[in-house]
Amino acid sequence: YLHQMTGELLEQLYKTADVELISAAAELAYHFEAAQTLPKAVHYRQLAGEHALRLSAHAEAINHYHRGLVLLSSLPETPDRIRQEIDCQLALGAALLAVHGYAAPQVKEVYDRAFFLCGRVAAVAETVTSLFWLTSYYAVSGDLAQAALVSQQMLAIADQESISAMHQMQAHVLAGLPLFFMGCNEEALAHFRQARSLYDPARHQPLVYTFGQDPGIGAMIWQGHVLLHMGCVAEARGCLHQALDWAAMLDHPYTAAFTHLLAGGTPNVWYVWDLETALGHMQTAVQLAQKGNFAQMRALGTFYLGYMKVASCLPQQDAITEESVAEGLAMMQQGMALEAEVGSKLGLSSRWLLLADVHRQCGQIEQAWPALQQAEMEAYGRQELYFEAEILRLKGELYVLAGDVAQAKASWQKAIHSARQQKAKTWERRAEASLQQLG
Repeated sequence: YLHQMTGELLEQLYKTADVELISAAAELAYHFEAAQTLPKAVHYRQLAGEHALRLSAHAEAINHYHRGLVLLSSLPETPDRIRQEIDCQLALGAALLAVHGYAAPQVKEVYDRAFFLCGRVAAVAETVTSLFWLTSYYAVSGDLAQAALVSQQMLAIADQESISAMHQMQAHVLAGLPLFFMGCNEEALAHFRQARSLYDPARHQPLVYTFGQDPGIGAMIWQGHVLLHMGCVAEARGCLHQALDWAAMLDHPYTAAFTHLLAGGTPNVWYVWDLETALGHMQTAVQLAQKGNFAQMRALGTFYLGYMKVASCLPQQDAITEESVAEGLAMMQQGMALEAEVGSKLGLSSRWLLLADVHRQCGQIEQAWPALQQAEMEAYGRQELYFEAEILRLKGELYVLAGDVAQAKASWQKAIHSARQQKAKTWERRAEASLQQLG
């Protein structure tokens, strides 16, 4: 009785004082749970979790959501109770993926459960969100074919049902993602552009704590990636700058880390070769990842910081730079080890490719070949073909160093063919340049 009375008095006090209840949610949850007023206790556990997420206190948020789910399990299984569990599972998933990465088994378990519950109460919008993160799980864990299948299921629901623009955005972003990594650039670009056309920052950014990440910003930066592959560099830069501007407007460290990571990793290093700008983005991403304990972002950031350290030394040849190159290579390998710990494989073929190219440029040919073979295994074993042309081009460069001109030419011709199939003009030009230099 005392806890019930205290909880009700505090509710009235905060309302009278015009204080947001979310800031006192943990205290209210404690009192209503002690009073066994479970519906209110669950409600305030969810609010407390949301408040913790806004403060980037992900571990605290996870505890609140777990406790809310325990309390829910003791309530009768009504449609309202099921819907409340769906909301709690989706919020828990958003907290878990930030800490453990997209490919963590516990993340999949949460979204599998949410998807199952959605089918019991016809929760269409929540079904799309569940499939969004399940697609992400399969893609990041390396199963692009399954990711594409799940994304098509999600897209079919989004096309047939009347759902919000936010949920339609989610469907198109994750429909485009596996297609891009599989080398289907035109199809991926169409989805990213559709998602971008639905995005209204003023309306959609406040929802980021519900969804876990801002899909509009994701759509824009992935659109930039595809355009860079296709040789549309000026348009791609515009996409990257817009994504960074939107991320700066949004007080969401996870989305900011994601955006800076992608802006500083592949785009600037591969296409623009502006190491100073790329380094600034990557350092920001790693700082945010360390502060927020974002395991996957930290792993990728470590790899790219190592790569940039090596790349900045390559024009120089002295004992100091040799030491820096060794340190950079160690960071690249450390980043890949950290990535393996969180089960992340998406884009791994490109990182093996970068490592092989670094070894080549450092004259470490014996190390370059095994790294390139790993890149091929990742690319062909999982149909991650978005850098196939570059893998073939680098293979040609290594054949030249081995004195096998015929094999080099054959590799470059295959690279040109692959790039043309993918409409990847950037890689087509690079392979053609290699072929022309040989004469």
